[in-house]
Amino acid sequence: MKKSNYTLFVMGLTLILSQGFCDIIRPLPPISVPVPNRPTLPPVIINQDLNNALATVEQFCKNQETNQIPSGVKVLKVPQNYPTIKAAVKEANDGEVIYIANGVYKENVDTTKDMIISNSTFKKLIFIGESRDGVIVESPTANELYGFRIGAGTTVRNLTIKNTLNAILGSSQNIIVSNVKFIKNRNGIILSAGTGYSLSGKTEVQCSLFENNDVSGISIGSTFSNAEFSTLVQYNIIKNNGLFGLGIYSGSNIAYSNAIYGNGTKENGTGIIVDKNTKPITILKNYISNQRNAATINSASNLTLRQNIFSFSQYGVVINNEYSNEDGKIIIARNQIKNIQIVGSNINAKRFVLSNNLFYKTGTSTLFLTGEVYSVYNNTFSDGEFGVRINADKNSSTKLNARFINNILVNYTKTALMFSCDSYNDNDCVKSGVHYRNNLLWNNFNNISNLIPAVTSNLFIDPKLGVDNNNPAYPMPGSPVYNQGFNILDAVDSEDLIGKQRIQGGVTDIGAYEMLPPRPFLTQLR
Repeated sequence: MKKSNYTLFVMGLTLILSQGFCDIIRPLPPISVPVPNRPTLPPVIINQDLNNALATVEQFCKNQETNQIPSGVKVLKVPQNYPTIKAAVKEANDGEVIYIANGVYKENVDTTKDMIISNSTFKKLIFIGESRDGVIVESPTANELYGFRIGAGTTVRNLTIKNTLNAILGSSQNIIVSNVKFIKNRNGIILSAGTGYSLSGKTEVQCSLFENNDVSGISIGSTFSNAEFSTLVQYNIIKNNGLFGLGIYSGSNIAYSNAIYGNGTKENGTGIIVDKNTKPITILKNYISNQRNAATINSASNLTLRQNIFSFSQYGVVINNEYSNEDGKIIIARNQIKNIQIVGSNINAKRFVLSNNLFYKTGTSTLFLTGEVYSVYNNTFSDGEFGVRINADKNSSTKLNARFINNILVNYTKTALMFSCDSYNDNDCVKSGVHYRNNLLWNNFNNISNLIPAVTSNLFIDPKLGVDNNNPAYPMPGSPVYNQGFNILDAVDSEDLIGKQRIQGGVTDIGAYEMLPPRPFLTQLR
């Protein structure tokens, strides 16, 4: 039999895959990663944003008929007709249902048809448990490689998998996982894309709980794969896993409306990590908190972060993007990055757009920007030590074409807005490529530092911000930000941070929120 070798990188772990899936992710020694002294991870903080995220997951998932058996297909019942899940798998054919009654099943389930492993030789089966808490599948002995090993066309739903090395191990193609608990495994789901696999189609992971797994909740793809497949990860709770919650390494992926918090319990890890991926990735409407990094992006050329809440972490969003170029597209819009201990966001990418975001209470520093062609407009930056630092070096600064427009910067105990140069001679930097206009700065120890050349049409007055319906740094009635912005013709969003239409009254407002036009004064006639 011809052997194929693969290499999969998962958050710094090198895993050698040989003979197809026969040797995928062998037992590994305990991870020991030396790290410098860092502040203690923030505790899980129950707050209104987290409660809202959990309620959204519950509302969507309670309507899912996860234990309903499809009509017109053969059903193999365990243990009524077959004593074990393995015995039912052995007799099952493609498209058939294995229905598992409540009970504890100490076994490993392998859906391969024979020893030659490829996507075409996995049985396409539907596993349905009687109830998620009632059906428990766990490894019979320590260091068992997997709970379920599956291929394309498999569905797993309505059960619990615990105490395995890899609860579900398979390919990233046409797999559905719904209403499954992944508890105390080494990894929850590992969906790999190794060289030699023909991958296409869509995988869905939804309404599942990933909790207290030693390394990760979900890991999708491989850093060495450029395979065409897509994955939708939605309405899951991913919490208290040792290293990271969700890892995306290849393929087109959407992470939608997940509650991701408390991860990095052992290694100061991250909520979401994206690594060396050139396919479109959308991270939308997630709540992510309590990790060292809420989100870590390492080289992604087509990325959208929109309408997420990143909070109660040491670092908010960290982007180090070598793939960002003329063809790349990075959009960071309508997010809330708040209650961060150290740095709100650190963005190092050639091209990106940052718009309609709220940065609130972001500790030591709110935002570091390093790039060439980018736009930062209609954001609100409020409360911290340092605000926004625009960084360049003598090489990239000659290509610098950046816009910093319609932003609010308030309540910084040191400097709100500054330009810096990674060069021994500050004169080597060309700063004229940054265009500042129609920003509002107020109540900062130092408003602007080292900005060259002119700063145009900025305001230095009280913006009259308060809290409105759980929205902090919101313009109160009479705020001078109304209609004082500069209209952005190529704006990536037509709505403000909370979904109000931009523009109201003919001219956009300054900051992340758009105010409604003042009501006309009406005189009552008698």
